[in-house]
Amino acid sequence: MDFFLHILPIKDCLLKIGNSQSMLKKNKINTFLLSMPPTNLALSFLPTEQDFYEQTVLLNFKKPELCSNFKNIQLVVFAPNNFLLKFQDYPKSQTKSYNIKSKSISFASQSHTLYYSKNDNFFIRLESSEGQYLDLDYNAIITQLDHKQNGDTLLLYAKTNNEKYLTALIQYQNKHYKCINIEQIDLLEIDKNKITTYKSLNNTAHHGIIKEYNFDNKFTLTTSLVSDPDGTTKIQSQDLIPYAFLDAIKAKDFDLARTYLSPTLSQKLSDDHLSTFFDEFDFFMQSLLPNASKNDIALIYPQGNLFVTKIFSFYFQDNQISNIIEK
Repeated sequence: MDFFLHILPIKDCLLKIGNSQSMLKKNKINTFLLSMPPTNLALSFLPTEQDFYEQTVLLNFKKPELCSNFKNIQLVVFAPNNFLLKFQDYPKSQTKSYNIKSKSISFASQSHTLYYSKNDNFFIRLESSEGQYLDLDYNAIITQLDHKQNGDTLLLYAKTNNEKYLTALIQYQNKHYKCINIEQIDLLEIDKNKITTYKSLNNTAHHGIIKEYNFDNKFTLTTSLVSDPDGTTKIQSQDLIPYAFLDAIKAKDFDLARTYLSPTLSQKLSDDHLSTFFDEFDFFMQSLLPNASKNDIALIYPQGNLFVTKIFSFYFQDNQISNIIEK
């Protein structure tokens, strides 16, 4: 049985499958028509950069869940016999040692030791006096690190060498750590016991997320969506309208999303209907299925350690979306 394999590498690399080999270009989808192997298919990737070594990946396309142990690769199932390999990174040829520092922190009625790397890739280990630990890492170089805590909640915030920031929100309950969220943000302001952050969503409507962490009395976190009125320009090109519409849906900006719908379709759909119809997708792209039209958009949904895909077809009338059908 034949199947399509789409590969999206982040570096130029040489792909070897058995005795065949092909050069892959970074940030470009490379498509191959292959025969379904009886068990595992071995693919070897050799990046052209000297700092990275060859990696051989064994994939079982009949049981995609077996591929979830590769942390640097996402395997996306588009449809029966259609797969996308999306690389996050490649293993480096040498293990880099961290310049580790430590400091003591008290929260959740316990003493904790914080180990961290400075002027190096972001690395954190928290160890409690009860013997529990939590490891966090992020592909960014930090130059400053600080924290605030209240009750069982700890916020670590760091400045990075590219003038951005990292935040990690952590809880310690019932002798266990839990990382609520770790993310890179664009702006961070401190006002006594309140920390405010802003993160751009980098979408067509210039949306951003503002979070307010308040450590007065009881810890609270409020999140709000904002947009830059001066930067918001309604997309006019029909080829780009589905993407602008989905940007607005993902950001929960339903007022903006409705500007791309025909009046008839907009009146039929409530905000709740729009939200549940598309659900919580991770990202979207043009469908890679054979014979797909330019208005067939693939929405990618996380499902455990895997990703699944739904295909939506957009139909137009007078340059507005008149219907959306899930295939």
